[in-house]
Amino acid sequence: MSLVDASKTAKYIAMFRAIESTRHPGKRLFYDPYARLFISPYHHWGVKRCAIPGFRYLLCRYIDLRWPGARTSVVARTRQIDEMIIREVKENGINQIIILGAGFDCRAHRMGLEAHFVEVDHPNTQEVKLAQLNAQKALPLLPVDYMPIDFELQNMADIMTPLLQNPHYKTLFLIEAVTSYLKGRAVAAMFKYISQFPAGTQLIFTYVEQCAIDTPHLFKGLTRVFKLLKKANEDWTFGINTTDLIGFLAQENMQLLYQEGSADYRRRWMGPAAAHMKGYEFFRIVHARKI
Repeated sequence: MSLVDASKTAKYIAMFRAIESTRHPGKRLFYDPYARLFISPYHHWGVKRCAIPGFRYLLCRYIDLRWPGARTSVVARTRQIDEMIIREVKENGINQIIILGAGFDCRAHRMGLEAHFVEVDHPNTQEVKLAQLNAQKALPLLPVDYMPIDFELQNMADIMTPLLQNPHYKTLFLIEAVTSYLKGRAVAAMFKYISQFPAGTQLIFTYVEQCAIDTPHLFKGLTRVFKLLKKANEDWTFGINTTDLIGFLAQENMQLLYQEGSADYRRRWMGPAAAHMKGYEFFRIVHARKI
């Protein structure tokens, strides 16, 4: 299976991370040398030319005009989630990180954390990811447990090994840019599975506000994004009303620790320039804990 068969959304996210990784070490928000393994030859051509003075600016300008807020939201949330994970590992003893719907996320390899990483995703995506990672020889690969699953068709409790719940593990789940593509029952099954872990288990996840799915024409650039998603057969089907979030979490005995939208985390990591960034204000990060 080739990259052609992989999720288009996952490839775009990889491209945004690859572009950010070409910036000067003192300015970039993160460095992900693995991201370029998962982009198309056409996009690889553009990323390589980011070394040319002014080209990265023009490329980012084009992307931001075409899909307002998408790139900046991805870049800023990547840094925000990185920082959250690092803090939980170093300060709160998290030693197992389970990434549901991992896509082309390579945090296990690039962050250098002392933790057991588990990646759970559709078998087609995992096949592409492993083929690309194993074919390259320049970048180090750290141990990761891969578990294939179709979230829409399979029950996580039937697929996931009970070894993940060994008492010596303090677990953090990450669900990034996944819930919006699933049906409500699949999202509920994810949270039900997480609720079976012991008190203190951490969860970081992102979601799209329901109003964005119901009325995309009210949000800058979202109608165009929806056309791209429909063409890729990757429509957004699930959202959460922010006012319902606490109750949504409480159903599975989870306590809200933090949440904010892309305007907030862009401002934190991109500074004054974020004031002029529009789009994707409906995309939110949540940190919760099992009680």
